[in-house]
Amino acid sequence: MSRRLALRRLLVLPGGLALLFGLAAGLIRLGLGFSLPVPAPGLHGALMVSGFLGTLISLERAAALDRPAGYLVPAVAAVGALTLAAGVPYPVPHLFTLAASAGLLGVYFYVLRRHYDPGLAVTAAGVALWAGGNLVWVLTRLLPSAVEWWVGFLVLTIVGERLELTRVVARPAFATRLLWVVTALLVVGLLAGLFAPEIGRRVSGLALAGMSAWLLKYDIAWVTVRRPGQTRFIALCLIAGFFWLGLGGLWWALSPYATAGPLYDGALHTVLLGFVMSMIFGHALVILPAVTGIALPFHPAFYVHLGLLHASLAARVFGDAAGLATWREVGGTLNVAAIILFLLASAASSGFRRK
Repeated sequence: MSRRLALRRLLVLPGGLALLFGLAAGLIRLGLGFSLPVPAPGLHGALMVSGFLGTLISLERAAALDRPAGYLVPAVAAVGALTLAAGVPYPVPHLFTLAASAGLLGVYFYVLRRHYDPGLAVTAAGVALWAGGNLVWVLTRLLPSAVEWWVGFLVLTIVGERLELTRVVARPAFATRLLWVVTALLVVGLLAGLFAPEIGRRVSGLALAGMSAWLLKYDIAWVTVRRPGQTRFIALCLIAGFFWLGLGGLWWALSPYATAGPLYDGALHTVLLGFVMSMIFGHALVILPAVTGIALPFHPAFYVHLGLLHASLAARVFGDAAGLATWREVGGTLNVAAIILFLLASAASSGFRRK
């Protein structure tokens, strides 16, 4: 095993730890009446986005760049994840995550100067939103304001990766311009939200709905879903996620403004679970082997955690919309179960074998 591969595997661990702590914090926030060793349940969103996904996304880009200096960014993100999980007080984890996002943005500037690619540019815009959200978090210590920026970070990262993975697909010239218009609308909404939160969220919601429509129109998932095995599974993860992104965007745009409670829960998790986690379930089959060197063969049993994720999210969102706490709690608990099943199924499928 090479040193860089060993380093990548090592850096996965803090992200995984942040995921587990984030899931535990999520269960506590659902109101479940048992004690879990989580320093601060209020950091659920930070653990999941900056701790877990921020570390892994930084590591994925470092692996693609494959230069020693590139691994500094995921290392800083990993320290941020560990300090979040350990409950280190403000501003230590906040500053580490801000430094990681600024460093990752610098990596993208470096790559784009050498070779411009629309997918990389969209992903870089997403990383800028991560940095912006982290800066808001450092300055205000208010998670609801930062979380919307983090949602933008994850959405644009996924959209950019879809463009990278499907760069050979022929699209009309105006499709890319349209995507940039929707991206700009998202940025405008987030900036407006700093001064007029309700208006900003509605504008951002329209942008998310526009992203969904763009993906449904121009992504190749409708073609690849006709192929068997892993290809169909990934396509179904994508298509389901696109629909959830559209629903989340409409929720942001049309529902009453809230920063807590059922409406806020539904606004966030339609996107973060329905879209982002569904994308993770599909893309993990491609990205994790590339990053860790561990093969992750597809198995039909993967449809169990995929189906559970979407069925339980539908129950949760119904509970949020109807004001039925039991539906929200049961759905949220099963959301966690779906993610745990994903981790267990992935470990069982890989058998910890090298790629």
